[in-house]
Amino acid sequence: MAFEESTTNGQTVQIEKDKWILDSGCSRRMTGNPEILNDIIYQDGGLVNFANNSKGYVIGIGNVGNSKTPLISDILLVRNLKHNLLSISQLCDKGFKIKFGKDKCHIEDNKSNSIFKEIRKKNIYIL
Repeated sequence: MAFEESTTNGQTVQIEKDKWILDSGCSRRMTGNPEILNDIIYQDGGLVNFANNSKGYVIGIGNVGNSKTPLISDILLVRNLKHNLLSISQLCDKGFKIKFGKDKCHIEDNKSNSIFKEIRKKNIYIL
């Protein structure tokens, strides 16, 4: 199992490479791992800006999911991005309902079916 480290508010958390981070600050869904995407279309997609003022190069776009889980579409493939980021605002725009608690987060579809339950590690909700 491969891990990456993420630091938030001075706290370091190890996150498995196939897990997703719910991010209220990112405006798009994105990953650096092409192995988790389906139907990738490689393209020069421009740049994304990160909170530390660095930039990432978009090299493609794809989808994630299978017949047992809902499809999340239009995920940017960003060169050298170490984490998988899900934009909370984009999930809400797609009709998902997100409920945050102290230790976990719960996501429902627009029919109130439970889709995901996330845990919180330090200050990060991980799917």
